[in-house]
Amino acid sequence: MKLAELLALFPPQGRPGWKPEFAELQVAGLTHRPELLRSGMLFARFKPEAVSLPAGTVVLADTQLAGESGPLLIYADMSQVTRRMSALLCRDTLGSLRYAAVTGTNGKSTVVEFTRQILAAARPDWNAAALGTLGLQGEGFTLLSPNTTPFPLDLHAIITEARDRGVRVLVMEASSHALEQDRLEGLRFAAGAFLPITRDHLDYHGTLEDYAKAKFRLVDLVDGPIGVHRGCKVLASLDAKGHPVLSYGLTRARAGLWAEGLVPGEKGFRARLGMGDNQVVDAQLSLYGRYNVENALCAMTLAIGLGLAWAEIVPALSRLRPPRGRLQRVDLSLPGQVYIDYAHTPDGLEKVLRALREHLPGRRLRVLFGCGGERDRGKRPLMGRVAAELAAEVLLSDDNPRGEDAAAIRAEVRAGFPAGANVREVPGRLEAIHAALQDQAAGDVLLLAGKGHENYQIVGRERLRFREEEILKDYARTH
Repeated sequence: MKLAELLALFPPQGRPGWKPEFAELQVAGLTHRPELLRSGMLFARFKPEAVSLPAGTVVLADTQLAGESGPLLIYADMSQVTRRMSALLCRDTLGSLRYAAVTGTNGKSTVVEFTRQILAAARPDWNAAALGTLGLQGEGFTLLSPNTTPFPLDLHAIITEARDRGVRVLVMEASSHALEQDRLEGLRFAAGAFLPITRDHLDYHGTLEDYAKAKFRLVDLVDGPIGVHRGCKVLASLDAKGHPVLSYGLTRARAGLWAEGLVPGEKGFRARLGMGDNQVVDAQLSLYGRYNVENALCAMTLAIGLGLAWAEIVPALSRLRPPRGRLQRVDLSLPGQVYIDYAHTPDGLEKVLRALREHLPGRRLRVLFGCGGERDRGKRPLMGRVAAELAAEVLLSDDNPRGEDAAAIRAEVRAGFPAGANVREVPGRLEAIHAALQDQAAGDVLLLAGKGHENYQIVGRERLRFREEEILKDYARTH
């Protein structure tokens, strides 16, 4: 497409530094990352600062900078224009894949990975990949992603990379921010699914109702079946708008896709799984936590929505493995057992602690956690209460304090601890981890909650390297 044709569809408010020959440019794409610029690509400048670009690069921005003389297109609403322009320029690429998406509060990363594993086992020729908090993950490769659900220019670049790697089906996390901001414009989903919706991101959405409304926008992007957790009260108000609904849950009476008779053990669950009343199997799942059984059921709804039959899905279930940083055991030559998990909401923390108590009964359960700065403050005392009620010992420390005072964050968490709770406050997460390991006894179970897969800690405006798996193994080597 020539630039003149593109501008007929997206007329700019101004064209400083313009020359007639620019209209003949064959547009190869749009990016906001200088390192991704190729011949014929346009550059979207979102920050009001100069960027070093090849001579003659056509720039899209909402204002002209002093001294800027190159070709510039000025748009008042850069977010909307670039989103739609990129979707148009990438429409052939975007249309070459099939998509499925899951939204909800906790478990999205696990569901997309479970779905990818099911598809890989049943339809290897689809070369399915998963995209979300953990990046783009396919058979033999993992690529980082800047967001759980990237902004359109990044998302379209990632989808292009996936296509070039032979991916035919992409299973995506759809965050509430992305749905609210229309980041998924230009994509249509063959199947969608909803995990339970509980409190999170109220610093952005304001109320649980508005948070749920943002999640519900996924329905408008789905062309096929929608998986819905029938035990979630918030989802009871979901209008599926005529879509076939694949309900799932831990009771046969209220779900079309179900699991019951769960028997926990140190290696996972024995369970009976079924779809309706006629397709029933006994299965061994190497998963901790009833919520992970629900995550597996949710993944099954996406696989069915993508066209798989029950008989194709069942053989993969015994081999499902959670992604890294999700109730991940770190084997150390130290007393007891240590797990890391991304749980950073009251609901998420409660589920993980209950899972460890159920699968490892009789052990002393200890939890180390903190709360992120510049995020929903209301959940801090709630997490404190959950930790104190379910763990024998709580080590209160830091997560990503960002621009907030870490001590003030901890004080707000402490407000939720009941009187007499066994709590020790240890400032500095590294110091807290070392203190927890020093006191670990044989038979103890220690959970490090909140960081999971993350390999950084944000203190102030500084992003510091901080990967808990490495920290644990370094400590074990020197003690």
